[in-house]
Amino acid sequence: MKRVCIVGASGKLGQYMVQHSLDLGYEVVGVCRPKSVHKLDRFKGRITLYPGATDDRAVIEKAVEGCDAVLTVLVPRGFTNTLPERPKPCLNTPVQTLASSSPAAGIFRRTIKTFTR
Repeated sequence: MKRVCIVGASGKLGQYMVQHSLDLGYEVVGVCRPKSVHKLDRFKGRITLYPGATDDRAVIEKAVEGCDAVLTVLVPRGFTNTLPERPKPCLNTPVQTLASSSPAAGIFRRTIKTFTR
């Protein structure tokens, strides 16, 4: 079974990606802020969850360990209803790049396609 980590799992798109990944048979690891853990209650027992700040290197390193793919869905904190002119990277943790033929990469492509139609 392939293992995918979703950083920002408690948001609307993150929850969609969690469900979509589970439906496709992936093992799912989620990262979200501790105060948002309750939003993932419907996945209890079906995903591994790492509550913590998404810019906490230790949390991210632990969550991505053993994962075949990492999908990041983050909204920069401090912005409401608008995006910054040039979004800054939220993470600076190196993660192995997916081969374009990876099944996990396919989840991301299909998810983006669904939301851009």
